[in-house]
Amino acid sequence: MSDNKRIAFLDYTRVAACLMVITYHVCSDTSFYYDAAARMTYFRNEDAHLWSTFYYILGHIGVPIFFMISGWLLLPVAESETTFGFYRRRFKRIIPPFLFFSVFYIFEPVIMGKADIHRQLIELSNVPFTFAHSHLWYIYVLVGLYLAIPIISPWLRRATAREELLLIGVFLLTSLLSPISLRYRNVWGLAAWNQFHGLWYFSGYLGYFVTAHFIKTHIRWSTVTRLLVGSIGAVASFATMYYLYYRGMTPGTPGTTSYYGWYAIGYSSFFLIVLAVSLFLLFTAIPATIKTPRFVTELSRHSFGIYLLHRCIVGYVVLYLGALLPEMYGFKIPVAMVFTLVFSYLVIKAASYLPGARYIVGSESKLPEYKRDKS
Repeated sequence: MSDNKRIAFLDYTRVAACLMVITYHVCSDTSFYYDAAARMTYFRNEDAHLWSTFYYILGHIGVPIFFMISGWLLLPVAESETTFGFYRRRFKRIIPPFLFFSVFYIFEPVIMGKADIHRQLIELSNVPFTFAHSHLWYIYVLVGLYLAIPIISPWLRRATAREELLLIGVFLLTSLLSPISLRYRNVWGLAAWNQFHGLWYFSGYLGYFVTAHFIKTHIRWSTVTRLLVGSIGAVASFATMYYLYYRGMTPGTPGTTSYYGWYAIGYSSFFLIVLAVSLFLLFTAIPATIKTPRFVTELSRHSFGIYLLHRCIVGYVVLYLGALLPEMYGFKIPVAMVFTLVFSYLVIKAASYLPGARYIVGSESKLPEYKRDKS
């Protein structure tokens, strides 16, 4: 997106989502320790228990918000654009950087002397089927969602608000399948011989895309109403998630939680859907005329590359900087998050000046041109 076509609130939203994802990974790398003998993960102490619950929930919001940003921008596909034209345009944007970073994450351990090259070559052959690093799961899902966008776009162009609400309502209903299954067997047709329940085709992450389109197309609330509804939804859902997750985890015991704790923070859980949509609604209250600081625009422009790179940077920040910081997790986690963001941005920004950078790190920058003095 060129600078003169940027949408202010989406720049802020994209940066916030990026910070959330980084926060989640910093939290997971700092708040737990692994007992190799017992093969168990434990909270380090009660302070880690208290703050990691907060940051884990915050971190889980990032991916759904990224989905809603894509839904806002891409739905519906213009009638003048063909299905394969859309695929060509979008996949050219995400697949080359994804492949580059897949190779990077496979061979980075070899370069650092942590893995054998022969084993990593086998990992390279697995890329078409499985991710090279945990956070790259998102790209596989995004590809699938992109495949669906031209298919649902004709319906969205003619759908009424009530019709879209019906789809969103069923999407919310599917988010309750897991807890319902605790009480009933074979819910909505699920069985040992059938993994696709009756509402399967309304489940997953496509609902986030459609919800963003609904907010964009049909919500005409004032700024005050958006702030009020968004705040109530965010506070209520966050408090519920915090209670469920915190209660299910105990310091000094294995890093497992109760069923409802894990369900609460799941990307397709009812509570996280409400929380993510509420926060997205809050961001839409940012005025279109606001002057966006350059650092926000810069981080937003390079957010895809930052996302792809940050998992590597987190490891080194936690290893070296984390050892210098006090064991105060309410302080340690956000500080490590900021350092990770800054280092990731600097690396991606520098790489964005390379020829063909958009196919390497997902964005490109131009060196400033200096006019010669003719005198």
